[in-house]
Amino acid sequence: MSLRIFCDSIIAPSSAKANEASVDIIPLNIHFGKEVFSDLHGLSSHDFYERLRSAPEPPTTSAPSVGRFRKAFRKALSAHESCLCLTVGKHLSNTFNIAMQAREGFSGEERERIGVFDTKTAGAAGAVLVQEAARMAREEASLQAVEEKLAAMREKTTFIGMIDRLDHIQRSGRVGSFAAFSTGLFRLKPLFSLENAEIRPFGLARGRRQAIKRLHARVKKDARGAKRITCVLTDACDREGVSWLKKALLSIENVVIEDHVPFTSAMGAHTGPGVVGVGYLVE
Repeated sequence: MSLRIFCDSIIAPSSAKANEASVDIIPLNIHFGKEVFSDLHGLSSHDFYERLRSAPEPPTTSAPSVGRFRKAFRKALSAHESCLCLTVGKHLSNTFNIAMQAREGFSGEERERIGVFDTKTAGAAGAVLVQEAARMAREEASLQAVEEKLAAMREKTTFIGMIDRLDHIQRSGRVGSFAAFSTGLFRLKPLFSLENAEIRPFGLARGRRQAIKRLHARVKKDARGAKRITCVLTDACDREGVSWLKKALLSIENVVIEDHVPFTSAMGAHTGPGVVGVGYLVE
């Protein structure tokens, strides 16, 4: 059995983990006016946030093209029995729909060898699922077996984090459920969770240290009675904050930190810098 794993850049593991697990990453696009950059590779985090601060209009993002997915699928099928592409939740991006369009362009027999899986999440939580798919592929699991396992895991996977400032979200036009927070509260740190395809604010913290304590408390609560909590950390230019979070999480019994992934520009375009978060699977 030979299964190739793909994912989009928003839910990608760290480059070291992706290379180790032979995961192919298909980047989203970042648009600053007429300039287009590839997520993860087009701009460094420093350069991206410098542009974000000075740009007259906020950047926008777009999914990879149908042709980009079709080319990746065709290459995979030429060397492997099947392939599976995991995407950021379709409620957050059009990436899943574009990948499905690419799949539909193949003949019946080839189409059945291509899987497209909606993680219903983003960032570090998606990376947890990608790494499990890669592990199963190395153990020669079938496409169907991997999809079934991921569907079960998806319901137990959560992404929580701290946003440094609300003004970036307001400027990007993606206020959504954060509209309940007063725009005058920029000195407070909004906390969010993403689970079961829904983004929910779950409070405000006075400063970064209190925010980290609240994130730790949330994971600790969810960890009660669990045999294992698999965590993937993430940050957008806040290495100090994510190191605080790592230290706090390691104090919880049965927590295992598997990776530290970038909070990519495709997400940072809407949140700005200073995000600290963790994706975790409760087993």
